Amino acid sequence: MTQGIALYSQANNELMYFTTHQRNGDYLEREADAGRFEMLSGVDDCDPSYFYTTENLSQLIEELDIAIGEAERNIDTEIANHLKEILVLCRLCLWNVGDFVLVISPFETVSKDNIPKTIPDKFLLNISLVGT
Repeated sequence: MTQGIALYSQANNELMYFTTHQRNGDYLEREADAGRFEMLSGVDDCDPSYFYTTENLSQLIEELDIAIGEAERNIDTEIANHLKEILVLCRLCLWNVGDFVLVISPFETVSKDNIPKTIPDKFLLNISLVGT
């Protein structure tokens, strides 16, 4: 299932950033591999996953690094770029611990009207097409 990735301000719950990709569930949903993916094993089509502590963001980065490697081995540049975009959001949270919450959820969506109009159409929902 497609997962929406949203970055919220903890101060006022304001949406700061949103990204998604129609095939990201293939790499983010790791329920069947909980031994290898502690954080991603909680990402599913039933409920949101929240990441905001140093510990869970650091673990998520490690797991995203594995998933990026898988995508690159599969020559899936779009998903590799999308996963790197999520990794950057994790780093932003780590640089500003306590300021942001990263949410991965099938229920996270953003109306096109709420996306800044200055973003080119091909980058409205993600940056996965960069370099492809």
